[in-house]
Amino acid sequence: MARAAPWSRAWTAIAVALHDQVCALVIAAIAERRLGHAEHATDRLTKALGLAEPQRMYRPFLDGGGAARSAMTVLIRPVSQGAAFAARILQRFDTAPAQGQHAAAAIPLTGSELAVLRFLPSHMTNQEIAEALFLSINTVKTHLRSVYRKLNVTTRREAIARGGKLGLL
Repeated sequence: MARAAPWSRAWTAIAVALHDQVCALVIAAIAERRLGHAEHATDRLTKALGLAEPQRMYRPFLDGGGAARSAMTVLIRPVSQGAAFAARILQRFDTAPAQGQHAAAAIPLTGSELAVLRFLPSHMTNQEIAEALFLSINTVKTHLRSVYRKLNVTTRREAIARGGKLGLL
């Protein structure tokens, strides 16, 4: 039986330790956010993104589920460090099968409409959503009208509640 080289075992241990560290930071960021400590949550999430990006480590964020996606959407600003990597992670959330996907399939939202809908719980303004998605404010407003119509709602609050029940958020 062949034995692994000592450097190979050390490299594996480092990768596992890094993965565990990123997972812990993501979980801590989610917890800090739920406790109302947005600044601490942002710091932890930014550090997790910084550690994960060189290794293209997406899994710790994806495993964080909707709470991690929501935290990245709300806490990581488009111009902040790690924003580009966070955007790539958020794209993977959009392509990964969700638990409520069967219910979500009944509402035919486009990818852009879904992206705008997912920003609504952050309470960002239309202008801030437009900047985060690199869209014009008029495009965001158009997507919002379409989302409201498709979800059969008239307000942001109703859209957030309906989107949550359908597993879209």
